[in-house]
Order: sequence, then C-alpha cells, then structure tokens
Amino acid sequence: MPIFEATPRKSNLTPQQIKEAERALFGPPQVDQAALPEHDEKIRTIDLNNPPTPPYRYQEYPRMMYLHGDAAQFLIVQNEAQREVAERRGFTPEIAVPEQPPPPEYAEDEEGDEDENFDEQLAGISGPVPDEAEVQPVTVTPGRKKK
Repeated sequence: MPIFEATPRKSNLTPQQIKEAERALFGPPQVDQAALPEHDEKIRTIDLNNPPTPPYRYQEYPRMMYLHGDAAQFLIVQNEAQREVAERRGFTPEIAVPEQPPPPEYAEDEEGDEDENFDEQLAGISGPVPDEAEVQPVTVTPGRKKK
C-alpha cells in the first residue's frame, strides 16, 4: 500500500508529551515580541489593493488661475503674491463655462403627420425602397456552415 493511502495511526503519546518531544527536537518556539498584541497599541489590517488614505485637508495653495479668451490658458500659483500678479495679468480663479447653444428646433408639418413623399426622400439618400412583396425571408439553420 503506498504511503499516501495509509491510514494515520493514533499516537500513544499525550499532547504534553508531544510538545516536549517537539521542544527537544526543534528547541523552544521563537516568538516575535513586536508581533504580540500586548506590545502593539492597535493591530490593523491593511488591504494592499486599497491602502489607507489620509483625510482631506483644504489647502488654499497651490491654486489654478484661468485666463479666458479665444485660447483658454491656465496658471498654477503657489502663494498669495503669485496670485496677485496673476490677477493683475487678467487671470481669475473662476472657470469659464461656455454657453450652450440652444437646441435645434425641428419643423413639424401643419397636420403633425409624416411627409407624403417620405419614401422618395429616402430613395435619394439610400437607393430605392423595396416594397413589402419584394422582400424575401431568409431562413438560417444553426450548426451548418456553407462552403
């Protein structure tokens, strides 16, 4: 019978005797004192994929300043003196939001129905529109490939 199929035998030794035998073979267990809970104020688990981040703290500088015009420009200032110089040159701390053009207005027919010559308009764009009688149904049988 191979070793991996053998059933384990129960030892006649007590758990205390097993510990003493292991100490005699391997020596006393080595314990890292720094890893013990009584030596650490707080044990934390850190997820490596989502490391802890410090809480947000508002900082006035560095700050972006914007110059609005035909070609938008920006400048990053590091302190109050640089901010004053940038303001004198025309930069502002507000972002320019371009005005949105009004939505296009769609012309509706007086009756509110489709154009009578809708098919003719499409024919000029994508070719002739077939009648329903000209369209042939296509049947597909799964699992068979054409050669």
